[in-house]
Amino acid sequence: MLCLPFPVPGVPEIISAEYFGGSINVEWHPPVNIQCPVSYSVILQCCDEKTFSKDTNDTQVTFTVEDGISPDKNYTVKVAAITMKGLGNYSAIQAVKVNETQNTQGPNKQIQIVIGIVGSVVAILVFITLTYYLRRRQKGKQEDHQSPILKYQPEVNNAAGAEKGDNVRIRTNIKQPVCNENIDIEPVYENTDIPSRDIPLKELHAYVMMKRSNSVDSMKKEFEDLGTKQRHSWDVAKHSDNKTKNRYANVVTYDKSRVILKLDGSTAGSDYINASYIDVIL
Repeated sequence: MLCLPFPVPGVPEIISAEYFGGSINVEWHPPVNIQCPVSYSVILQCCDEKTFSKDTNDTQVTFTVEDGISPDKNYTVKVAAITMKGLGNYSAIQAVKVNETQNTQGPNKQIQIVIGIVGSVVAILVFITLTYYLRRRQKGKQEDHQSPILKYQPEVNNAAGAEKGDNVRIRTNIKQPVCNENIDIEPVYENTDIPSRDIPLKELHAYVMMKRSNSVDSMKKEFEDLGTKQRHSWDVAKHSDNKTKNRYANVVTYDKSRVILKLDGSTAGSDYINASYIDVIL
């Protein structure tokens, strides 16, 4: 198209200039009565006097952060048409409108999302750790309650020699039991006069399996048949000097089978420990 001898091109009319999702988009109407090829010069100016310019053949242009703009600053924009007649007049300066709704979805919104995700992950990890700790703690309490005797077994060296008055080493990292005032409660373990027989160790497994094969739990019945009657004296275990050494009132030692420690000078009761010798078949 040949340019007719018209004056310098008219002024474009800016339709919109908005900040949207980290970019500034500018759109305009071309000058009226333009009859030759036209391009446009767009100048974006920041509040700190820094300017950005772009030339385009379209009626819209976009400035991005790659062009150097910052989303936290204010901008103005103006547009002029360019033809073979030269550069026309710039349009009126227009402030860039910040779309608040879309702006919250820019970099700041992304940072908020990342912080939210990290916070959620940390909260979940804390919850899992706390739950695991509480369950382990509860399980430990249940084990202490269900298996009290296994939790407190004195460690004795050279038990056979203790009867001769040798020193016996006791584990000192175990918490000292509290005195049980109900020391006169009848113990729950004792033998009775029911018939019994010795079972060699090599036959023990077969014997237990045979008992378990019955419809009735024979092992449990045998245990219940043991009875709870006292058969021998336990005066030393019940002595006032030794009360605190018996963790449970119904678990005491017979005088005839207790482990005797070497006396610690003149300390009363220093030869006592809640431990007994038992007979086994090897």
